[in-house]
Amino acid sequence: MRELGFGQFRIRSHGDCARVEVAPADLDKAWGERGRISELCKKAGYVYIAIDAEGYRTGAMNESLSSATRGA
Repeated sequence: MRELGFGQFRIRSHGDCARVEVAPADLDKAWGERGRISELCKKAGYVYIAIDAEGYRTGAMNESLSSATRGA
């Protein structure tokens, strides 16, 4: 990802799915590079690759924890 010019990014692993988060300002760039991003993730063993439409943000995993806690 750094070779593609992304400074701030994260790849979350969800089993065989990679969820790619980039800085919100880089979302258009990520979409333009989706083929290369997909290729990199598939080389790492992922079957499915998703670019997170909300972009990189801190606390993103807490969103799912919060909704699980509310339902309990």
